[in-house]
Parts: sequence; C-alpha cells; structure tokens
Amino acid sequence: MEMTRKARGSIAALEERLVALKAEVKATEAAIAEARAKELQAALKGLPADKLASLVGRAKEIGLEQAIERLQ
Repeated sequence: MEMTRKARGSIAALEERLVALKAEVKATEAAIAEARAKELQAALKGLPADKLASLVGRAKEIGLEQAIERLQ
C-alpha cells in the first residue's frame, strides 16, 4: 500500500514536470519565432521594392524558410 502511494506521488511529480517542460518548450519556440521575425524584418528593411516583391513571389512558390535562406 505504501509503495503504491509513493509510486503515485512519483507519477504526479513527473506529470507536473512534463507540463512545466512543455510550457518551457512553447516559450522557447515563441522566442525563436520572434527572433527570426526580427531578423527577417531587419533584412527586408534595406531591400529595394522590386527585390522585395520578387522575394515575396519566391516565398509563395518555395516556402518562406528557403526564401529567407536565399536572402541571407
């Protein structure tokens, strides 16, 4: 009986830790997305309008990540 209580307590603690880790992952992903957006915004700021229009067109065709890589 005591062993079962300890096991349940351990499981509950692990579940709490899992929830905390999931929240940490989401926060990290959000921070990465924000940093990427700022990077992209800074890179796009200096582009002439024709190159920006071209990049937007390519982004629609090949996906935003690849377009960002080509921009760099």
